[in-house]
Formats: sequence, C-alpha cells, structure tokens
Amino acid sequence: AIVDNRLYLWAFDSNCEVEEFQHSDHLIVSVALVPARRGVFIDDVQYVLVVATTIEIVLVAISIGAGHDVISPIELYATPYAVPTDGVFVLHVVGTATGRIFLGGNDGVVYEVEYSGESSWRNLVGLPNQCRKVDKSSSAVAKWVVPQFLRDLVYPDGPIHQLVVDNGRNLLYT
Repeated sequence: AIVDNRLYLWAFDSNCEVEEFQHSDHLIVSVALVPARRGVFIDDVQYVLVVATTIEIVLVAISIGAGHDVISPIELYATPYAVPTDGVFVLHVVGTATGRIFLGGNDGVVYEVEYSGESSWRNLVGLPNQCRKVDKSSSAVAKWVVPQFLRDLVYPDGPIHQLVVDNGRNLLYT
C-alpha cells in the first residue's frame, strides 16, 4: 500500500510485520517489483523494488528469507541506484524476467532504467555504480533536428498508461 511518500509491504497470507519504506518527502507515484539482475547484488537479493516519486526513481534491493515452516521475513536494502525523473511523471513501471526495468511516462516516451554492478573507473574514484534513464522510443535524429514545438504538432504523444512484458518473446507492449 502507498500512502503519500510511504510504502508499506507485508505478506498478506500471514501475520508478518509490516515493512515501511520512506525514502524522501516526495509523493510515490508508481511502484513495481522486478527480479534482480544477476551479478549486481549479493546472492540473497532476489528482487528489486522500483519506486518512482515525483522527482526520482529509486531501486531498493529485496531479500525474502528461505524459511520452510516459518514465515520468511522481507528485508529491504538501500542501494546507490537512483535516477532523476527530469520532470517526467512516471505512470507505469514494469520489469522483465531478466531484471530490465521499463517506465512509461506522461510525456509519451518509454524509458529503460539501466543499472550495473560491474566495476568501472567510477568505482576507482569513489563514485557509485552507474544508473541512468534511457529514452527507448524517440528518434535521436528527430530530437536534435526538429524543434520540440514542431514534434508536438506532428507527433502529439499521449501519456503511456500501460506497459506489458512478454518474456517468452522478449517483447514490450505499450
């Protein structure tokens, strides 16, 4: 459940405690649970909770204990992965079975949140691993050649209300 800037998680089929997540004072607008990308987190992390607020998208690592007769606790881990929304209101978040994360915004664009746990020069200088929001549906040529007001006249995009992943065919539908 979401209440303003707080997210509450619990196992609804048990009497587990409620986990509360509050990252910032900004309103949470969209949330999705996505399988964790292999090799990015410790082995205990099975999922990534994608939390989109009005100003940023935050990735939270989730581990669900492997209890058999006992209800398994949910563990939330802060990660260095966050990316600004750049004024885009994220309406829908969806993930693939391999951990790719796609966003649908009020600007009519499909974005992918790319994150990596690979070592790079960023680690050597003390910077966190890379996380970025990449436009996957707009033409790069049109962005640089055609002014925004002309693109709005010719291609009036509506918001992306729904994204659906077909993992069997590796397709993303909008």
